[in-house]
Amino acid sequence: VNIPKGGIAEIDQLIDDFTAMTVHLSHLYRSMQQEIEDQITQLRQKDLKLLAQSRQLAMGEILNNIAHHWRQPINIISLQVANLRDAFDFGELTQEVMVQETDKIIDQIMALSKTIDDFRNFFATQEAVSVFQPAQAVLQAAELMKPIFEADGIIFTLDNHAKASCVGLENGLIQIIKELLTNARDAVLASNRDEKRIRVQTFDDEDTIRIEVEDNGSGVDPAIASSIFEPYVSTKGPAHGTGIGLYMAKTLIERSFGGTIHYEPMSQGSRFVITLPKSSTEA
Repeated sequence: VNIPKGGIAEIDQLIDDFTAMTVHLSHLYRSMQQEIEDQITQLRQKDLKLLAQSRQLAMGEILNNIAHHWRQPINIISLQVANLRDAFDFGELTQEVMVQETDKIIDQIMALSKTIDDFRNFFATQEAVSVFQPAQAVLQAAELMKPIFEADGIIFTLDNHAKASCVGLENGLIQIIKELLTNARDAVLASNRDEKRIRVQTFDDEDTIRIEVEDNGSGVDPAIASSIFEPYVSTKGPAHGTGIGLYMAKTLIERSFGGTIHYEPMSQGSRFVITLPKSSTEA
C-alpha cells in the first residue's frame, strides 16, 4: 500500500502526540495518587487527634461519674460506722448488731467495687465486634447516668421496647448513649424549665433498631443544627464543649455498625435518633 509522504508525517505526529499525552497522564496520575495519599494521611492524623481528645474528655467524665456513684455508698458506710460506735458507747454492741452493721458495710463496699468494674469495662480500649442487644447497652448507659440525674433533679424515663440484636461494638454504643445523655443533661440544666425531663426509647422496626434520646431543654441553635456532627462544632458553645462527642458518635455508628444518627428539633427541646441494622443472629 502506498501511503503519501504527508500521511506518514501526520501519523508520526499523532504517535508523538499520543506518547507525549501518555507521559503527561502518567505524571498526572502519580501526582494525584501522591496527593490522595497525603490527604489520607492528614485525615488519619486528624482522626487520631480527635480520638485522643475524646479519650481525654472521657477520662474527665469517668472521674466525675465515679464521684457521683461513690457518694451515696460512702455516706451509708459513714452512717453504719457511726451506728457501731454509738452501739459500743451505749453498751448495745451485741453480736447480732455487729453482724447486721458489718453486712451493710460490706454490701456498700461491693457496690463501690462494682462501680470500678463497670467503668473499667465501659472505657475498655480493646473490644471485638459482637452480636448484642442495643436495649441492654442503653440500659447500662442509663444506669451510669441515673445518680447524676437524681442529684440534678432531672426526671428520667427509659422505655426499652427493642428486643432485636445488632452487630457492632457494645461498649462503643454505651459510650455514645452516655454522650447523648450527658448532652441532654447539659441542655435541660441550661434551660429555665421548672420540670426538667430526659427520655430514652428503643424500638424494633422492620429491618432496624431505633434508639431515641430526647429532652425538654434549650434545644440546638438553628444556625449550627445542620453541622452538629462535624468536628469542633459544639452544641454547648466554645466555652463549654469540644465539639468532638457527636462527631465521634456519628463516625462510630457509621463505621462500626453501618447505622445512622440524626438530630430532630422539637417544639420544646431536642431529639437524637440512632438507627442500627438488625442482626440475623440473636445475642
